[in-house]
Amino acid sequence: MPETEPSPAPASPVPASPSTASPSAAAGPAPARHREAKFPRAHAFRLFVYLAGGHLFAAFLWLLFALGGK
Repeated sequence: MPETEPSPAPASPVPASPSTASPSAAAGPAPARHREAKFPRAHAFRLFVYLAGGHLFAAFLWLLFALGGK
């Protein structure tokens, strides 16, 4: 029977050094109630303001071109 070399042991993960580890990784997994990312209220408000302002600006430009073309 031919001799075979033993297979290498599976590589174990290298632990991150404290300078590269993120604080959330050191704290462990988040509780189940916080796992789903929620859209922050401030971002939703900012999105609404940008959308409304962008539409108002577009309407103003449309009005300028409509009146200027006459």
